[in-house]
Amino acid sequence: MDPLHMTSQTYLSRRDPLTCLFSNFAELENAKVEINRLQQGEAAANMSVAEFENAKQEISRLQTAAWSQHGAFTAELARTKEEIVRLESELRVAQASSTELAHAKEMNSLLLAEMEASATELAKTKDEFRNLRGQYEVSIAEVNQLKSQQNSAIAELTGSKEEISKLQAELTQARGMSSTELMTNRELLEKLRTELEAVRGQHGNSSMELVSAKQEIVNLQGQLQTSSAHLGGYASQLETAREEIVRLQNEVSSLQQLLGSTNAELTVAREQLTKLQLSQEPREVSSLEPLGAEPELAGTSGQIEKLLSEHSIAMTELAKEREEKSRLRDELIAASREIQNLREEIGRLQADLMVYQFEGPSSELLITREEVERLRVQVQQLSDSHTKLADREADNVELVPATLLDELTMELITTNEHLEKATTARMNAEKELVALREEAEQASGLRADLERHRAELKVATLAESKLAHVMTEVEELRTQVALMQENAEKASKIAADANEELLSLKTALELVEESKQDLSKLVEGLSSEVDSLKAEIVVLEESEGKMESSYVATKAELEKVVAELGSVKRAEEMASGMAASTGDELDALKEELRVTKEGEARAKAAFTEYSLRLQRMRAELEDATKLAEKAKAFKLDLDEANAKLKKVTESERSMSASLASLRAEVQNARAEIVLAREEGEAALAEKESDIEMEMTQMRSEWEAAVAEERRLREEHARVTDALTKATDEKEAATTKLNSVTEEAATAKQELEQTRARIETLETKLQAALLEVEVVKASEESALSQMNIRSQNPDAETVVMDTESKADVTISHEEYQSLKSKAQDVEELAKKRVALAMAQVEAAKASEKEMQSKLEISRKDIDAIRVELREATRKREEAEAAKFAVEGMLRTQRGHGRHPVFNGGPPMGSPSNGMDRQGFMVSPASGNSQNSSPLHPTVTFSFPTPASPNPPEKHPSESLADVLAIKMPSEEKKSKARFSSKIGSYFVKKKDSGSKKSQAD
Repeated sequence: MDPLHMTSQTYLSRRDPLTCLFSNFAELENAKVEINRLQQGEAAANMSVAEFENAKQEISRLQTAAWSQHGAFTAELARTKEEIVRLESELRVAQASSTELAHAKEMNSLLLAEMEASATELAKTKDEFRNLRGQYEVSIAEVNQLKSQQNSAIAELTGSKEEISKLQAELTQARGMSSTELMTNRELLEKLRTELEAVRGQHGNSSMELVSAKQEIVNLQGQLQTSSAHLGGYASQLETAREEIVRLQNEVSSLQQLLGSTNAELTVAREQLTKLQLSQEPREVSSLEPLGAEPELAGTSGQIEKLLSEHSIAMTELAKEREEKSRLRDELIAASREIQNLREEIGRLQADLMVYQFEGPSSELLITREEVERLRVQVQQLSDSHTKLADREADNVELVPATLLDELTMELITTNEHLEKATTARMNAEKELVALREEAEQASGLRADLERHRAELKVATLAESKLAHVMTEVEELRTQVALMQENAEKASKIAADANEELLSLKTALELVEESKQDLSKLVEGLSSEVDSLKAEIVVLEESEGKMESSYVATKAELEKVVAELGSVKRAEEMASGMAASTGDELDALKEELRVTKEGEARAKAAFTEYSLRLQRMRAELEDATKLAEKAKAFKLDLDEANAKLKKVTESERSMSASLASLRAEVQNARAEIVLAREEGEAALAEKESDIEMEMTQMRSEWEAAVAEERRLREEHARVTDALTKATDEKEAATTKLNSVTEEAATAKQELEQTRARIETLETKLQAALLEVEVVKASEESALSQMNIRSQNPDAETVVMDTESKADVTISHEEYQSLKSKAQDVEELAKKRVALAMAQVEAAKASEKEMQSKLEISRKDIDAIRVELREATRKREEAEAAKFAVEGMLRTQRGHGRHPVFNGGPPMGSPSNGMDRQGFMVSPASGNSQNSSPLHPTVTFSFPTPASPNPPEKHPSESLADVLAIKMPSEEKKSKARFSSKIGSYFVKKKDSGSKKSQAD
């Protein structure tokens, strides 16, 4: 027996039996109270074990949900990457209209407004969530006094914070996607603007060159008409010269006959003279005959001398004429050489014109070639006539008598004058041919511009069809908005219920605070009573030694208490083991969370890389907007486009009004998470399918029209990227709405959990109150028994016999061990509470960081909105100019006429004008109705289709017309070669624009 028992026996031996009985009874009551407390601790431990199991299940559920969401977002990220790669490939080959861009930008502005409204709703929801979390933290501070509830509340709060941080990270990731895409689109727009400025400058230069070339062509046409008139005069003069030469030939033949007869008479006269001379000597005798023959002989000799003098004069004049003819022959040879040189120059020009024919010459060049061909034929005729005239003159020069040489000399002088005029005309023709060569070089570039304008006209028709497709998408969006309004109404009802529950929770918290004050008072009273009881226990322990009769029963009950304490220890060890396993699981979950965060960091890095790509794409898109400004010459179809735009704006206004009402109702949408999320995912999937169908259709259209739409591929890329950007922003808004609904659902779950914890606290408080009442009842019964014992000492033995069996006593070491264990449990609970509070602080810090990122994203969106408005304004200006010039071209095409020259058609051209491929109206034609501000005096048209039964070829038909009919395959090859030249030119321009943007 230990000394404590000995001292208690000696002390009890000194007291009376009544005092010993009372002390044993009090000790028994204290032991019962301690046993009840230990049983409650065991029940609390069991409850903590169950709560740990629930927390473990909740953590596993949250982990699976987090991994599923992470997988979904990873798949979404992969899909986004594939979409970005596909868009980059389609950026270089696709084309779209500017009206579709305007609609996309309007949709983008609406989506941005919707995103701002969603952001405000998210901020309000976060404020409410912060308030609710503050209330929850207050409730946690209150529940910290109860050990069993602290661990479960901390575990639940940690899971909620992790889920909120994950949702916030997903929201930040979605917003980062939209912001990076917007930045990339901005870079694309800048690149396209620079390229558009360069092309616009080239187009302005080409327009000025076209105007000057057309004016020069008109001047050359007038000069050619003048030359043709001169050549006509030359031809008439040549005809008269031919007639005169024939007449002179007839006269020369008659003169030759006369000369022959004169020679015959002269021969006869000479013979007679010789006869007379021979007969003069015999006749000297007779004087009568000489006297009669002398006058006759004198007359005949005078005639002979006269004829000889005339013959000598004629021979001298004939020698002079021969010298003049030789000089004229030399001049004709020089002229023929010059004409040969002119022929060679004309052949070279024909070769150049043939090259231009292969490259698709314009109507002005065809007319010029016809004029050059006619000039060449006329020069050939003139040279032939001069050659024939020289030959005839050379053949007949010896036969011309002296009397007609003067006339021939005058004719030759006039012919020389005509030859000089022909030489001057040849020189003018050479100058005109040089100018025409320069104009042909300029016209090749002008024709490329005309081809581009035709392609732009075709693009406008495609734009109208795509506008109709966009209107169908607007109708589908309206139906989606109606569904969202219905969902918002349901969410508002659920939010009202949640507000009512929140009010009830607030009232319950107020009741808990009041009960806490009462409980604190009761605890203080109980602690004072426990102190007094401990003092009495010390006294009773001193008197234990004297109660030998009740020691055996007390020892048996003590063994029972020890067994119960062993069971309590085992329960505590089990609880501590489960707590350790739960801590390991929490560590594993933290490790998985760290891995998830690393994956999110890698995803963010990938998103930054794609953001740079999207920035480059946006620069190219901005360059495409600059490219659209070069169509400022188009001004006629503006009214139709304005009417269509007004209709679109009215529909968008109605849609914006419906969206405004939706935003007003979405403020109350705090619940219905599962239904809203499923509908949002369905809408997102439908939108993605629509976008895929649209891109497939655009790709097929591009493949069908790639030969004609190669020049505007950058503009199509701009429109496609704008549509994709609008779609991505809508998807981001949808994900943001889903995150808001998920946060509202999390808040509702936390409210429900808080309510459940408050109910458990109330039940435990009621149990504590019942325990206090039981303690009070036991004290009252003990006091009553003491009173009874003091009044009736005879009943002491009976009470001892009846109550000794129910009393239990424990040693001081066991009591101290139980007390130390309780303190250890309290310290463990405090550590877990501190860990939970640290996690709460970390969640607050991450929330502040998310808010700062959200503010930065909002600023970026505002800047992008300003840039989109500027791009829309520029696009509208370009569209107005484009439609105006397109209408002007249509009007001019409808009023087409063949060229009209002063004095009728040119010499050698057909009268019906069916062999012309184009026409030109000179400033003198007076066609003022088709004049434009850019070209006030010149009107042109595109080639007209050939007649099914072409007329017979005229001798003056140009070489270009012959090639157009006889060589169609070569013309096709030349057109294809010209198209490839245009494509290579624009590829070079695009590469230079991209290098400039990278250098900037």
